[in-house]
Amino acid sequence: MLRPIQQPRNEYYDPIEDPGKVTGFSSPAQDYEQKRLDITQQLIIDPTNTHFFYAEGDQLKAFDIEDGDILVVDTSLPRIQGTLVICFSNGDFTVKEIKQNQIESKYQLWGVITWICKPKLKKQIHVRIGRL
Repeated sequence: MLRPIQQPRNEYYDPIEDPGKVTGFSSPAQDYEQKRLDITQQLIIDPTNTHFFYAEGDQLKAFDIEDGDILVVDTSLPRIQGTLVICFSNGDFTVKEIKQNQIESKYQLWGVITWICKPKLKKQIHVRIGRL
């Protein structure tokens, strides 16, 4: 069983678009500025056609997908032999592997799984560290 992830915008972590003009001398530390690490640059090929799903249950262990894994799915990629795809059938999403460039006709191909993200901490012990 799969369900789409709803991702709310987090204004706390989003960069300021225009911080305004700075007067005076520039900081010498600006020479050492680095861009913030953005994991989406690694995970997403085509942002308009990328979707995220949570895996629920243990029925996908044959594909090394476990309960709580996050699947990154791209609907624009070609479906080729050996890729894992998300299929839609009877109102549910499921995972299938393409063999010989075909999948049973009862499934509607929806997208190709590009990444499987596995959490290493239990949900109960996730701690968010922030300002007090």
